[in-house]
Amino acid sequence: DLRGGEPWKITSHDFGVFNYEWMDDNRIMILAREGKTLLEQNAKEKKDDTIVVEDQEHMMPARLYIFDIEKKKMLRLTENKDEINNFDLSYNKKMVITQNNQSVRFGVDQKIKPKYYLINIQEKTTKELFTDPKFKPQSFFWAFDDKGFYFTHTRTSDYENGGPGADFLYYYDLQKTDYREVPLLWDNGLSFAGIYPRKDGFVAHLANGAIPKIRRYYAKGNNFSFKEIEG
Repeated sequence: DLRGGEPWKITSHDFGVFNYEWMDDNRIMILAREGKTLLEQNAKEKKDDTIVVEDQEHMMPARLYIFDIEKKKMLRLTENKDEINNFDLSYNKKMVITQNNQSVRFGVDQKIKPKYYLINIQEKTTKELFTDPKFKPQSFFWAFDDKGFYFTHTRTSDYENGGPGADFLYYYDLQKTDYREVPLLWDNGLSFAGIYPRKDGFVAHLANGAIPKIRRYYAKGNNFSFKEIEG
């Protein structure tokens, strides 16, 4: 209660909450791990504190939940057996993109790419995206009208190992179920700050050495125009 009073606990996950986002005044989308497995429970009973490094066989699922504050109920949204490590909720709160880690070593060797899913929360349907093993999307940004979303992809000469490269912008059209590159007209691609969507386009931070170049892009159908931002 913003008017005063102490906060109260609403979750009881053994391993805490990894991430969350408000859906409305009453519902919260939560990313968390399931409770302790039988293997973990048995190890605790035996007082076995062994830590297995990079234990692919026992990679623990991290799933999405929706918590209803008034009903004090937690609804499991996904039943995935892999590990969701990131999600992006649409502005209308009807769709969510998940990035599902497939390998406990991906952060180190980049060998087995994550899987990406588009979940329709109302219809309870799931569609896998970007199945090309060399195409590894990164940051996701929903368009303000929720008809699609922007995302970045790194161009590199070493796709297998996720070598260094330049980040470029793409747009996924939900109706066409396809994506296309957004013409930034800048050979160096995006800087680490990425983009900030607006109702009629986006603001982009472009890679430009020590000082990023900032442009305001305006969407006109499949085309874009831009103006430089200085200050």
